[in-house]
Amino acid sequence: MEKTIYLERFEGKYKFLSNLWPCRIYLDGIEFHTVEHAYQAAKVADQQLKKRIASCRSAGEARQVASKMPLRPDWKEVKLQIMEELIRKKFLLNRTLGADLMSTYPADIVIGSMTGDTFWGVHEGVGLNLLGKILMKVREELIEEKRPPGEGNNNN
Repeated sequence: MEKTIYLERFEGKYKFLSNLWPCRIYLDGIEFHTVEHAYQAAKVADQQLKKRIASCRSAGEARQVASKMPLRPDWKEVKLQIMEELIRKKFLLNRTLGADLMSTYPADIVIGSMTGDTFWGVHEGVGLNLLGKILMKVREELIEEKRPPGEGNNNN
């Protein structure tokens, strides 16, 4: 097993880790095609605008449409929590994707950024890698869920 999975591009066997990977995600009663669609829609407060983003054909189009809409006032405070919630839904609601994510254990997941994003990823060795950390956190939750009761629990 690899010690670190470093993803500068979501290609090959780890492509499923991308927020652009097709999967059904529900947010605020609306179905989205990808985590990215739902994340972009979460940036706005208006239900009709969210539905418009949900209807976008691609994640790129969803991002472009959302960029022209007013951000909800609390976006900076909630965006990390929303991303975690959406990624959790992606892997918990789809058993195959969940199993694929668990198969990456125990490797560290590092999201490389060619665009200089040091919030969600790492650029030239610098960055918070928050997307990678969320993926590893959700992976741990899935693994814990599969453990028999009491196993790995020091409170016995």
